[in-house]
Amino acid sequence: MSLPYLTDYKVCIPCMTYNHAPYIEDAMNGFVIQRTNFPFVALIIDDASTDGADRIITTFLQDNFDKNSFREEDTDDALITFAIHKNNPNCHFLVVLLKYNFYNIKKGKTPMVKDWYERPLYRAMCEGDDYWTDPKKLQQQVDILDTCPEYSMVCCRARMYSEKHKTFRKKDNYCRHGDGDLTPEEIIRRGGYYIPTCSVIYRTDVRRNNFPIYGRKSPVGDYPTQIWLAMKGKVYYFDTPMAVYRVDNPSAWSGKKDALKSYSEKELDAFRRQVDMLKGFAKDFPQYAKPCFRRAEFFINSKFRSCHAKDPENQKILTYFKEDIKQFGILGRIDKRMRLCGNKTLQTLYYGTAFKWLFRNYLDLFW
Repeated sequence: MSLPYLTDYKVCIPCMTYNHAPYIEDAMNGFVIQRTNFPFVALIIDDASTDGADRIITTFLQDNFDKNSFREEDTDDALITFAIHKNNPNCHFLVVLLKYNFYNIKKGKTPMVKDWYERPLYRAMCEGDDYWTDPKKLQQQVDILDTCPEYSMVCCRARMYSEKHKTFRKKDNYCRHGDGDLTPEEIIRRGGYYIPTCSVIYRTDVRRNNFPIYGRKSPVGDYPTQIWLAMKGKVYYFDTPMAVYRVDNPSAWSGKKDALKSYSEKELDAFRRQVDMLKGFAKDFPQYAKPCFRRAEFFINSKFRSCHAKDPENQKILTYFKEDIKQFGILGRIDKRMRLCGNKTLQTLYYGTAFKWLFRNYLDLFW
């Protein structure tokens, strides 16, 4: 039995998952609750999970999707299944269960389903450990893109759930108070955690066309994608929580980086590619060079592990980014000096609320 002819979907939801057994059902439920006036396809790609996530996905399909709609294709690389939801005819799933881990051999996961991934007008992001909560999320965001061609991306507020404490954080992940536009400067300066990835939908062709090599080489793809989209169009933000972003999750990039005890060459190389990405945007879009360079300075300074310059891990950063640090502006140099001053009392003042307000409003240090 082969896959059906590709429908002209308006939205593709690429959902990459690996060892997300405790979370993946929440993600899939978030897709099927969406109420839209257009068909969409959730492209769920499991990278040969070892925790049983693939069985959970298969069971979810069997229990919730119309068995008459099932189509399968079995290849050397993956078992691919297409299905339509029993009660939501606009919700289609294309599940790709990879037979070996593509990440470990640096093999692309989407080429085997390229048309399903590339042809839809819009791409809505949600990884397997995050999920959507509002049935109107997709429709409201698509309405903006449909009616306002000047917008390249739409995002929203998200609640933050701590896997460590098993509770929601008091503060949501939000960008501003009230609905409205986000500027490229804000998106660059606030970094990759400013906009929750699970809240984003964007125009597929804008991301696909001429996306720079330094963006593709970045160790994380969501931040350079958001910068690129902000450079190429306007960004609209809904100040309504319509998604949940998991934090303190050891299976996620954000959880892994906090657990590192020593910087390896691989990690230092990832830091270098992140800095090169920001420098690349600064060169190609000189009108935004200032926030790009400042963000690069902040990123390098944020990798210092303690308040002493002689700490071995700090020495690694000082050595690896020696030439970059030489080019720091005055604010980057002040920030570095304060982080490595060795005086905890002074650092407490530096990071205190009053000083943050002063630097943000007058020196613009906490960019």
